[in-house]
Amino acid sequence: MHYGIAEDPKRAENFVYGKKSLESDHVHQTIKYPAMSKLTEYANDLNEAKYASHKREPLGKPMPRNYVYPQAVTQEDFKFGAKTLDSTYY
Repeated sequence: MHYGIAEDPKRAENFVYGKKSLESDHVHQTIKYPAMSKLTEYANDLNEAKYASHKREPLGKPMPRNYVYPQAVTQEDFKFGAKTLDSTYY
């Protein structure tokens, strides 16, 4: 049974998919950027501002999607997707 399909029973609050893994290296440990002066940092920011992707999706901020959902979505019993057959049939 695939969790997340309409009408499927909910898993326990502490249910987790996957397994724990060993801690890996962090970005700041593996990639060392040279220190930038304030002037170099400012010049870099000016260059980055030219890219359309920087304007659409600035780092650290989600891209605004401006979705307009129908009023039905706000109802408590609303579910996306279609009801599936009971898994006991398979």
